[in-house]
Amino acid sequence: MNSVVSYFDGIAPTWDTKIKVNYNLIGKILREVLKPKHKFTSILDIGCGTGSLFPLLLELLKEDGTLWGLDPSTKMLERASEKFNDPRIRLINAFSENIPLQDETIELITVFSCFPHLEDKKACLKEWLRVLVPGGIVLVLHSQGREKINSIHSSLPAPIKYHLLESAKNVAKEAYEEGFLALETQDDENMYLVLLQKP
Repeated sequence: MNSVVSYFDGIAPTWDTKIKVNYNLIGKILREVLKPKHKFTSILDIGCGTGSLFPLLLELLKEDGTLWGLDPSTKMLERASEKFNDPRIRLINAFSENIPLQDETIELITVFSCFPHLEDKKACLKEWLRVLVPGGIVLVLHSQGREKINSIHSSLPAPIKYHLLESAKNVAKEAYEEGFLALETQDDENMYLVLLQKP
């Protein structure tokens, strides 16, 4: 894990110039997939990096809500801290396998463009189930298809070159075995999506 953290620490200063988020597209996906009937009290953004998704997640958050951004890279979190001063944002330097939050405190977990980098996905699923409230949602999302993501990762140095996405159906099956309901999957050339719910 330390080599992964070192890699992302190293690219943190230039991350925002390399990675362009299509906010119109991602915002539309969030609205259509989540279909929120109300704004959320608590959101946890796994692998938040420099906060790429924060502007969209803050739109889904209540005025007195909390957006938790979790990332093991201190350099990524430093960039996020420099970019955002919204008092609703709380940054956590931790791995998704060991989330320092209380049980049943989170309504929505987002995992945007980071799922293949999670070392122990089974442990992550267990942690997500623990911190979610009953009925809480997990959205695993890439705004590109699996083949494209895997092609990009394969061209990068180790250990990232080994961080490949498995099929969305396999992820949904593994999540179901841990206790989640699998609500929706999409796994085509345009998008990778797994939508889960805690019963």
